[in-house]
Amino acid sequence: MFFDDLTYKEKTIPKTILGFSPFVAEPFLGHRSMLYERDLHENPQAIADVIVESYNQGVRAINLLMIKNYLNDMILHVLRAVKCR
Repeated sequence: MFFDDLTYKEKTIPKTILGFSPFVAEPFLGHRSMLYERDLHENPQAIADVIVESYNQGVRAINLLMIKNYLNDMILHVLRAVKCR
């Protein structure tokens, strides 16, 4: 579904990037923040499922949050734990 890339100055850039906001329940998401916190932030397997399914749909990039290293570490841990395909 999301397998297309952009080419710019001889570089290939994925058109679709998986964002981090739902994983950290960013407040600007309004009432959904509470839902994301419950469904994702407190459930590493659910995060893994989202990442793996995104990959299966063609998403080849993820926007990691550099302010909080715990999120990057958590995502890497989750991917290792589920042995991302």
